[in-house]
Amino acid sequence: MSNTDNVIDSANLVYEPYHQSRGEGFSGQLLLATEINNPKKKYIIKASMAHVAACEFMFYSLAVKLGLRVARVFLVKSKPNEFQYPACAIDFIPNGVKLKYDEYIEIEECKILVHLSLALGDVDNPDFLKDESGLVYKLDHSDCFGIEGTAETWLNPKKITIQYMLYQRAMPKPHSIMLKMTYGRVYLKGFLIYQ
Repeated sequence: MSNTDNVIDSANLVYEPYHQSRGEGFSGQLLLATEINNPKKKYIIKASMAHVAACEFMFYSLAVKLGLRVARVFLVKSKPNEFQYPACAIDFIPNGVKLKYDEYIEIEECKILVHLSLALGDVDNPDFLKDESGLVYKLDHSDCFGIEGTAETWLNPKKITIQYMLYQRAMPKPHSIMLKMTYGRVYLKGFLIYQ
């Protein structure tokens, strides 16, 4: 697989449960995937909620365009009925050390990533890991873009309730993600995402 590919084929991976020390988080049960042909290459798999793969991949893509360091995210080409929802694979950082607020907030790139997350609607505590070489990566972008409030509507169009984000109250107006529903169409920042 080349570095320019954005998709990993699930047929090339083997899975096992991945347990976080803090317990199951917002993204649900995670899996640890290992490449069959390269056992040293591992990924965290998120596939327990409808919106997570899209949020993780979009944030990663935007951060890369801005020259910021985040853990690499791939979309997963899954086998039929393998996962209930779309899946993403995030580069696993072995022996990564989680940074405390006082540590990451002193790093300029981390401060920019925190502000970017907030601007995109993520009010969760940021996760930063330092790898064995000393590089720091931001993880966990599942809350960004305000997508989770519409996930049920996408999967079941008969449900007409859209949960307006708590971010509307938690964040200043200029940075809040605006959702509206007009004649059965859902728009996110002006882009048609559901019809």
